[in-house]
Amino acid sequence: MADDRYGPVPPPPPTLAGSPAAADQWSPEQPPQQWQPAPAAARRRRVPGWLIAVAAATAVASVVAFGTALLWPGGPDGPTDPLAFHRFVSVARIDFDQESRASYTAVLGERGYAAWEQDGDLRVVAFDVTTGQRAWAETVSGADRWSRIYAAPGGLLIFPYQPDSTAQRRMFVLDPATGEERWHADVRGDDHLFLLDGTLTWLDRAAGVLRGLDPASGDERWRQELPEEGDPTAVPVLTEADLTRPADLSGNPSPGEGDHRIVVVFPDRSARVFDSRDGKLLSQGSNIADPDDRLLAYRDRLFVAPAALGYQLTSYELAELDSVPRAHYAAPDAQRYPELLEPCGSGRVCLLENVSFDRQTTELVAVDAVDGGALWRAPAPGAEHVLGVGQWVAVAADVNFQPSVVLYGGDGAPVLERAGLVVRLDGGNLLLLAGIGAFAAVGVAGMATGGGAAEPVDLGQLPAETLAEQCSWNQHYLVCPDRTGADIWQFAGD
Repeated sequence: MADDRYGPVPPPPPTLAGSPAAADQWSPEQPPQQWQPAPAAARRRRVPGWLIAVAAATAVASVVAFGTALLWPGGPDGPTDPLAFHRFVSVARIDFDQESRASYTAVLGERGYAAWEQDGDLRVVAFDVTTGQRAWAETVSGADRWSRIYAAPGGLLIFPYQPDSTAQRRMFVLDPATGEERWHADVRGDDHLFLLDGTLTWLDRAAGVLRGLDPASGDERWRQELPEEGDPTAVPVLTEADLTRPADLSGNPSPGEGDHRIVVVFPDRSARVFDSRDGKLLSQGSNIADPDDRLLAYRDRLFVAPAALGYQLTSYELAELDSVPRAHYAAPDAQRYPELLEPCGSGRVCLLENVSFDRQTTELVAVDAVDGGALWRAPAPGAEHVLGVGQWVAVAADVNFQPSVVLYGGDGAPVLERAGLVVRLDGGNLLLLAGIGAFAAVGVAGMATGGGAAEPVDLGQLPAETLAEQCSWNQHYLVCPDRTGADIWQFAGD
């Protein structure tokens, strides 16, 4: 049961992007920092998994998508070496000054961050995840409650709690080297932020503009006025390198260097492609898509699955949006509905589709992103998220509030099915977490998608008091908070 001492869980911040799959909005009625999917009927427009809501979370180069990229180990078409997984080794503990009702972590490379609410402020500590040595500690003021922190190459983004997604809240950007505040801005919870190629691109709904900001200073580099009517949506262009970086529990990848283009889709069904570096309009077209459709900009094409029964998946060339669309897949009958569209491997996209909105009829459909056609399909009742890990595909489902995951090989054959959640470490390795949200110790296993027999390696259990949904990681280290501190564990490598 919920602990009434700490109050409701803060909902997510404005939408950050950087990876596949933007998280759904959190419900203010949820128990403190306990993961629980919202009922389907209560969800807003489904945000692509790679988007992080300002009211929530992802890479600003990817919305606040910091589109950063770890280079694909071995190249985008080559294999990723299996990690040398081993049992947890305790590296260090970061102690908080006092017990906190809410705590958060973030990791980018070897830099880790832990933050906790303290007397209405947010106390933030930066440290080396390989040793636990502290780099700096700072206090951020300006809000009664806080929602999340997000680490990017240009700064540490901090978001206050604000239950109304259309209301503004102040985003703070700290210098990752010193912890000093670089700048701040008032953003809405339904704004989109992307960090792409050294520019923070911001879909500012309050002002009705698309802005390009200097992430170090917050100075405006360029702006594009948007039509006053309706509510547009923006998606960053993803590359295969985006599918090789560590991803969070919602599938959002950590920042890295990716594509520099952003696609904005408007209520009149028109779409425009902008260069995030200078705001230049690169391409535009009419009668492309509605903002509520399932949208994916991937590998130089904009994929569109209309939010309608009996849909067809088509794509448009980003360089010429007004060119003839390419057909990739048609629903097998008039009752099929697309719930989700995600990239899921080299030259492949994946759909979650169901029959007449019945989640128990959901199927995973892998589609050829180049030549078109369904490559394979598999039953996926209750599925809500899709995550590509190399040529494998992970599908996360929720049945009776119990999360579970199924892993499929590149040929669509099931490889593993178990209770819990899955997160990507890189293009060939993942973590499996069992027991999140159960107020019990969370079991963690590592798994490589290549290099012989694929079997999970038991890494150990996190202490029962750990707030596992607030953990962060890289390829070798895991940082997890509780109410009084944060532990650093090594699980791979020497």
